[in-house]
Amino acid sequence: MTYTVRSWMETWMEEYQKGDARPSTCEAKVYILKNHIYPCIGDIPLDELTSEKVGEFLEDRRLYGNHRKNSKIYPRLGPCAMRNIHRLLQQSLDQAMQNGVIDENPARAFKYQKPKNVTLDPMTKDEAEQYLKAAEELGYIAMFDLALNSGISQGELIALKWSDLNVDTRMLTIHEGRTYSCRNLIEYEGKIREIPLLPRTVLLLCREHDRHPSSPYMFIHPGTLNPLSPNMVRARHKQIIQHAELPHIRFEDLRHTFAVLALEQGMKVDQLSKILGHSRPITTRNHYEEFIPYKPALNSDTRKRDKEVIRVSSKLSFTVKTK
Repeated sequence: MTYTVRSWMETWMEEYQKGDARPSTCEAKVYILKNHIYPCIGDIPLDELTSEKVGEFLEDRRLYGNHRKNSKIYPRLGPCAMRNIHRLLQQSLDQAMQNGVIDENPARAFKYQKPKNVTLDPMTKDEAEQYLKAAEELGYIAMFDLALNSGISQGELIALKWSDLNVDTRMLTIHEGRTYSCRNLIEYEGKIREIPLLPRTVLLLCREHDRHPSSPYMFIHPGTLNPLSPNMVRARHKQIIQHAELPHIRFEDLRHTFAVLALEQGMKVDQLSKILGHSRPITTRNHYEEFIPYKPALNSDTRKRDKEVIRVSSKLSFTVKTK
């Protein structure tokens, strides 16, 4: 059988990916295929795909591949996006080699190293207050107060249920194996962590619950009563930024803002690492090293002292009215 790049990758996705990968992972791969690979090289016969053509494709994506016009690097793609595109192409062509469809993998002529540093653009405390004031005025305060004062990711925020909140202890349970896919939450085996919440954040969540007490989901679409989609969360985030007249801020920078302000107010790296869900404190240290006011070595004595996560986050406070 003669394949084009598109027909081979469709076969590869159907036979080798969908059964083994999480739905959210497959959706991310389909996005790369539809927006980058298929439009540029999808019609090329697979056995005619050379390293020169792959190189031209990758360079085109690097220079002109960004579809988000509000990005600071538009129309270019950053190193993380380029690495994801290249890795997907290389993995699929590796399988084509194993199946005897092609003799060699032209994508292996290129390498994209994993970026060592995370791109951070945290808000100042004044900007955070502006952001939350705008969120309150737009009616989105509960969700975005939680995001900004807990450091949870967008995926974790969308996947929250009311059963995850303990009002008495002001603790929120994060199920890292729960994911949003096809307008539904899907449960997988995964780690669980608990994070402390501000009293005001708990109060705002209780008021949010009163708005739709029959739903098990914390943040829902008012029409479908299903969990909010990632696109809708980003749209609300964009509304808040525009209403607050702030410069462009990525949603993930809410998480970075929490981390930076927590470090500035004295939270230890080990404690912050547990709240953010990093597997090791060294990951947190590498991400936020420039914001750490003191940098003691991580030793056994430090780990013993920090066995319990002290609720330093309760000191974080952004002024916002609660009616």
